[in-house]
Amino acid sequence: MNKKTKTRRQYTSPFIDHDGIRPIVEAYYAQPDFNVLLVGDPGIGKTTFVSELAGGPERMVTVIGSKMMPNDLIGRMTLVNGETRFQDGLLTKSMREGLTCYIDELSGLDDACQRILYGVIDHRRELTINANSETIVAHEDFRLIASDNFSPSGAATLNRPFRDRFVHVYMNRLDRDTEHKLMIDQYGLEDADAEWLLAVAAVTRRANNSVGATTRQLELCSLAIASGVPRKVAAQHTLLGSIAGNSRQQFEQLVQLVRAEGLDLDEVWLSKQEMDQFDDLEFVRSEESTNSR
Repeated sequence: MNKKTKTRRQYTSPFIDHDGIRPIVEAYYAQPDFNVLLVGDPGIGKTTFVSELAGGPERMVTVIGSKMMPNDLIGRMTLVNGETRFQDGLLTKSMREGLTCYIDELSGLDDACQRILYGVIDHRRELTINANSETIVAHEDFRLIASDNFSPSGAATLNRPFRDRFVHVYMNRLDRDTEHKLMIDQYGLEDADAEWLLAVAAVTRRANNSVGATTRQLELCSLAIASGVPRKVAAQHTLLGSIAGNSRQQFEQLVQLVRAEGLDLDEVWLSKQEMDQFDDLEFVRSEESTNSR
């Protein structure tokens, strides 16, 4: 079967205002004395929100709290051409260059990393590097903003003095009309496909044992549909499969719930006809990957 070479589409998410919080967060963000903590469910667009706030991903350094060690934030001594030099960490780099340091999963930071941030997020805006006895004063454009997911125990790993240095802004899931507009305006879906996809998402969100489809998953599904994947297949792969994880039982339960609503989800796996359609998908293979083989 001859494969057709297609060029991958590029999509960027628009800046969407969640419940009118944009002007509030912008007001805090404009002042170096405020450190914003965005709190909300996974997949609702917190990272995209911060990226747009910072002026684009090139103006932002992302730190994953649960994966950070102190040296990842501060930096370390390295040997370059026989000479020992200090290599900036993620936090140090953003402070020097006036970037936005975005800490995702703030509650995942261990005590050692939290202690490093104390002088950075209070009025001093300083970081002392013991390795080379240097004290960095943050660039005037440096900002620190963090996010975390709703969790009954999430705040327990952050001590009170540390938490008190942030203003807590709560983000809700986008409303149905906004998600509908996003799928049509950003991904070019037909209205019927957008309505069908939202109906499937609503079923997953009502399921007792499921957190439901996130906006991130809806965007991924919209991209797949816009690229030519049959909508029922895209929904199985990007919504139901992602929600169920590696639990086949939960996946089949979600499929049954969707079918019970009268939505078209007859085939769980790809048919031969649908497999053939993948020859025409725009994201199957890029020019670069084809030429590199």
